[in-house]
Amino acid sequence: MSVDKVSAAFLRDVVWIAASRGVAPEQLCARAGVDLASLSAPDGMLAGRAASALWDAAVEATADPDLGLALGAAAHPASLGLVAPVLAHAPDLRSALGKLARYSRLLLSAVALDLSVRGPRAKLALRVLSPHSYLATGARQPIECTLAASVVLTSRLIGRPLPVRAVSLRHARPASVDAHLRVFGVEPRFGAPLDAVEFDAAALDAPVLFAAPAELLVHEGRVRAALERSAELGGARARAHAVVAELLRGDAPSMNAVARRLALSPRSLQRALAEEGSSFRAVVDDVRKELALAHLAAPDASIAQVALLLGFSEPRAFHRAFKRWTGGTPRAHAAARAGSD
Repeated sequence: MSVDKVSAAFLRDVVWIAASRGVAPEQLCARAGVDLASLSAPDGMLAGRAASALWDAAVEATADPDLGLALGAAAHPASLGLVAPVLAHAPDLRSALGKLARYSRLLLSAVALDLSVRGPRAKLALRVLSPHSYLATGARQPIECTLAASVVLTSRLIGRPLPVRAVSLRHARPASVDAHLRVFGVEPRFGAPLDAVEFDAAALDAPVLFAAPAELLVHEGRVRAALERSAELGGARARAHAVVAELLRGDAPSMNAVARRLALSPRSLQRALAEEGSSFRAVVDDVRKELALAHLAAPDASIAQVALLLGFSEPRAFHRAFKRWTGGTPRAHAAARAGSD
């Protein structure tokens, strides 16, 4: 089941680039099974399956396997919707990319952008939050488009080319990498564990051209309000589930920590979960159950280690929870799995 949402502004650009090559928007949307009118909402979101179908139809109709790169290279700020003016009025590139990472849920709900710095290199990485997202298997077109657009729009913010040093992509190497070299200036590493762009960290201190601090306050307020609305419209449980699964490493993450990763207030997250008939405690419980079953499937699994990994203070508490989840004990479950192999 696909749980992600994609910005209609992104998908309008897919229709636009296909139209620039002679493919009528009505024809493309009909082929993809997407309502053309649904792309006109100012800050609308469409299901991931619709985005996947539209990309597939556009690549087929244009016969261009590098369509995502071409669209990313032609990116314009309007494709970022409400987020665009926030980046344009950030004081420097470090601040702009930090805000892009924080507000990326308004563009791709099941994807997070992570900015990290290690020595002289900075890295902007795409992290898929849900295994049910259409991007989880490394969908080439939208991933390449997003990374290319990040480089192009970032360069526009600071008024000079971003000094890209390396690019990594999860998907397999295509027959030709000429388009990648034109867009990024380097040949990507394909089959990598994550999708990312690395560049000189010194560029983070570059000022954003024509930034106006007073405008930033206004536009950022609008973005935060939109994030609050997006959580209330549904999907909060799936997003919280993905973040809890990522952060659960020995200690269960707090609601404050999860809400912060989702760019929400704890109260907004709590309200959104309640409206979906869930709660933060239920989300954590579900994640623990899923991870427990996955860990115990390993032939050398230690019940005590699994209990600690999932944040239980002692094996006895883990046993009680596991019996509530499955009706049996962890040892019996592991033995049954071993006997069925």
